[in-house]
Formats: sequence, C-alpha cells, structure tokens
Amino acid sequence: MSAKVKRIAGALAVLAVIGALTAAVCLRQLGGRAGDIYLYGELHSDERFLSIELAAWSQMYHQEGARDLFIETPCYTAEFLNMWMRGEDEDMLERLILEQWAGTQGGTQLMVDFYRALREDCPETVFHGTDVGHQYDTTGALYLEYLEQNGRKDSEEYRRAQECMEQGETFYQIEAGDEAEAFAYREDRMAENFAREYERLGRRMVMGIYGSAHAVVGEGTYMSQGLPNMASQLAEKYPDVNIGPPKVSLADTLEEPDRSRKKTVTIAGKEYEAWYGGRAELPYNAKFSSIEVWAVEGAYEDVKDLFTTGITILCAEYPLPVETGQVFQVEAAVREGGKTASWFFRSDGKTQFSLPVTEQIKAG
Repeated sequence: MSAKVKRIAGALAVLAVIGALTAAVCLRQLGGRAGDIYLYGELHSDERFLSIELAAWSQMYHQEGARDLFIETPCYTAEFLNMWMRGEDEDMLERLILEQWAGTQGGTQLMVDFYRALREDCPETVFHGTDVGHQYDTTGALYLEYLEQNGRKDSEEYRRAQECMEQGETFYQIEAGDEAEAFAYREDRMAENFAREYERLGRRMVMGIYGSAHAVVGEGTYMSQGLPNMASQLAEKYPDVNIGPPKVSLADTLEEPDRSRKKTVTIAGKEYEAWYGGRAELPYNAKFSSIEVWAVEGAYEDVKDLFTTGITILCAEYPLPVETGQVFQVEAAVREGGKTASWFFRSDGKTQFSLPVTEQIKAG
C-alpha cells in the first residue's frame, strides 16, 4: 500500500456527525435489515470525511457483505470506475479524476488516493452513479463510443447513459437562467436515478457517498429549503427503509477545554462536578448551531451499567481527548427558539466502523 493510500486509510482525526443526536436524523446501527440505505454526506475531497467513509464502507463490505456503493457521479463515470476496479485499464483512474474532473471539487489527488485505498481493501466494490450527466460531452461521449466499439449500442447501459447525458444538458441549460430551479431539477433527477438503481438491485443494502446537501433526510435542496433534497425524497418513497446515518457535519471554530471552569450536573438523580471540555460551532447542521462538552468527574462507575440508546458520537469529534471510562454531557444550542438540548455519553471502549465511539446513556 502506498504512503498516500495509507494516509487516507489512517487519517481518522474527525469532527463529525453531531446531527446524530436528534431523533429526526437518528444514527442507525449497521447489522439492520438487508434493504437499508446508508447515506454519507460530505465536503468533497476532504480527507477527514473520506477517512470515515472508507472505514464505514470497509465494515459494510467485510461484515455485512455489501458490494454496491452509490456515488455522486453520472452513471457512465461510475462504469469507467468499475472498469478500473476490474483492472481493464489501470490508467483510467487518473484520466477520469485528474483530467476529466479537473477544476471540480472532486478532481484532486486526494480522490485518486481514496479510490486506490478502496480498491485495495474492497476489490469487489461495484459503483453506481446517480447524478445528472456532468461532463456529458467528454466522459459521456467517450462511454458511448466505448459501448459502440464493443457492439453494445442497443444495450440498456447505452440508453441509460444517453438519458443521463440529456439530464446533464438540461441541468446546465436551466442553470444559465435560474440556478435555484436548476438545482431543484438536479435533486429530483438524483432521487429518481437513485431509486431506479436501488430497485434494479432488488432493494438490497447499499451505501451512498454524496455532498451533505443531498444526503440528510428532512433538509431542502442546495438552493431552496422549501424543496426536498434527494434523501428526503427517498425517505418519502421508501417509508419502510432505514435511510441514514446523517451527514458528517464538520464542527468549526473550536473553543479549547478549560478545567478551571466547572458546574454541577445530575445523572439518574445524583449530582457530579463537571469541567468545561470545549465548544464547537456547527455551520453545516440544520438543527443545532453549536455544542458544548462537559467532562463529568467520578460518574463512570455509577453509570456504566445504565442502558444506552444506541446513538453514538465518534471520540475524534470531541474537542478534548477521550479515554475509556469517561462520561460527558453534550449540550446543543437549537437554532430556532433559543433552547438547549442536553444528553450524556459514556466511553466504554466500543468502536463503530472500526473507530472509537461514545454512546448515549439512557439516564431517565
């Protein structure tokens, strides 16, 4: 494994998934029903997000037997990636990402390293692209040419690629006059394309990697909160399917821990002293504007046998180091109404997606 690929696979310093604290976008554990859809929302070409996604897909691949990974690309781009995965053209990856994606958020060496790490760990992965036809006149045209040269002009793949290319042309035509309308059109097509591919697979368990604007149930489109995004449309179409977890939502503007700042907290009727563990702004979270963390002293032995809810936070998300045997109060400022929500988490040494996590205590 190359040094760059190792860097992607091993970079696990993440501030993420605070949105998992809400019932509306509750984090669902893997090991659920076979048809569940696991969407991961990201900032594109960000090493911290890619590390979580790589670890999550590795668990689904190796422990759940999943093979189908949905990505925010046109269908023909995903097919070229599948050719590369099968070893048909080793130079395909660099040509796609560094040449044909040049100038986009995904056209980076970091993405090349990510896909190489993914192939090394999960070689039977099959990519499914569900976006509209970006690069329709370059990548799309090359794919049609490839199918024609291989006698597959009358194939379903050819028809699907043509439709995707037409979606891309329409999107850019609309965008030239009305950007908000164009992104609403794109969101609708992404939901339709996702659903069609999901149905074609027989509704088996899949994972998807998309920008955060597309991946959180209950949120609007990129340009309009009044119109449902892809994840919201999928949730409406498949009410019996678990669609989650919520987006990986980077916390910004951290305020450092301060042991001299203390307060009293109550867990299960008993009072404890807690010191200030730091504060983080949540610019990408729809429900909460910020969080504060308080480290609760001397509480672990009292609460270690209390039931937990299954809701987790990665240890790397905290603004302070987390060790096994600790208890934390997490307070979140609600954007609307000025209220504060509060939960308690304990660190039992558990992991999720091979990453250390804390788990919410059912204290009441």
